[in-house]
Amino acid sequence: AKPLCDVADAYRGDEKRITELALGIANALMPLWVHHRKFVHRDIKPANLLIRPTGEVVVIDLGIVRETGAPGVTHDGPGPGPFTPGYGAPEQMNNEKEAVTFKTDFFSIGVLMYRLMSGVEPFASKPGMQLHEVMIAAASYDPPLLAQTAGASRAFSDFVAKAMMKMPWQRQRTPALFIEELQAMLAS
Repeated sequence: AKPLCDVADAYRGDEKRITELALGIANALMPLWVHHRKFVHRDIKPANLLIRPTGEVVVIDLGIVRETGAPGVTHDGPGPGPFTPGYGAPEQMNNEKEAVTFKTDFFSIGVLMYRLMSGVEPFASKPGMQLHEVMIAAASYDPPLLAQTAGASRAFSDFVAKAMMKMPWQRQRTPALFIEELQAMLAS
């Protein structure tokens, strides 16, 4: 198995493969999301995804998995909670622990899909951006739609845009719906 960061270029512009990958990630995370303690991975990024020769995805690095609503071991108050710049959702960066849910992982999957489809990081779009610039972009900047910039289908473009909405309540409502939408895109 190879980390996705080593084989990402093989996915570029391949909507079907990217959708299959996103579905594989969602299926791998489903036991965390639907667990009675409602766990969240919080660090979905290319380095934490292994791709087997069969194409199957393995999610690794559960180091910052968090129980939804649990008191955290990281600091409270201002300043970011644990996250990877460019992939972390606004609620992670703002350390809004009560807002960190499975929808936080949806955001990261959306970023990953955007990056794989377009070849561009949606929030770290300019070379040499500083950490605070990436954080500001993730919190305030809406990247161009993939239908316009990368020739994605309307369904794919809309799914990714919805997954990357700034407010968690604007993203897909449930893990089951998230998976259902991905399956519908593959079936069309």
